[in-house]
Amino acid sequence: MKFRTLTGQKSKNTMAIDDPVNSPKHYTQGSMEVITAIEGLGLDYHQGNVLKYVSRYRYKNGIEDLRKAKWYIDRLLYIEEQRIIKHDRSMV
Repeated sequence: MKFRTLTGQKSKNTMAIDDPVNSPKHYTQGSMEVITAIEGLGLDYHQGNVLKYVSRYRYKNGIEDLRKAKWYIDRLLYIEEQRIIKHDRSMV
């Protein structure tokens, strides 16, 4: 599936072009863009942010991005723990 970029041009499947809006370097270091992986895996907002920050930390904000990823992991843990507690209470 091809998407139009923010400039209105069709996106290309190349990682060589530095386009800070449509394909920033810090999201295109591997064989696919991070957004493609997030969408392909069907990740939600919190999960997608974990993947985003972990995949870019070496190329953008270093430890700050790892701390952001940890924040989203901690938030996911909290959400899941609350879901389990709520489910357990409904079983009583």
